[in-house]
Amino acid sequence: MKTKLSHVIQSKFNIFIYLTLGWGFARFYIFSLGKLYYIFNKKEKEIINNAIADVAGRIRREIDLKEVTGRVFQGIFSHYYEKMFIAFGGHCHYRALWRD
Repeated sequence: MKTKLSHVIQSKFNIFIYLTLGWGFARFYIFSLGKLYYIFNKKEKEIINNAIADVAGRIRREIDLKEVTGRVFQGIFSHYYEKMFIAFGGHCHYRALWRD
C-alpha cells in the first residue's frame, strides 16, 4: 500500500515531534515533510501540477503559473499544519495520543 502524505504527517512519531518541539518548529517540519514527500512521489506532484495548468494555464503566463503552483503547495502544507494544530494544540491531547 502506498503511503499518503496525510499518513506521514499524522503518524504518532511525527505528532510526538510536534508536541515535543513546539508548533513553531512543527510548521517548518510539516512543510519540509511535504516537500520531501513530493520529491519522492513525482507522479502525485505531476497530477497536481497538471490540474493547476489545466485550470490556470489558459489565463496565466508560465512565470505566473509557477507562482500559483508554489502557492497551491504552500496551501496544502498549511492545511496539514492547521489540521494538526487544531487536533493536538492543547496539552491534554498529548496524553490521549498514547492511550490509543
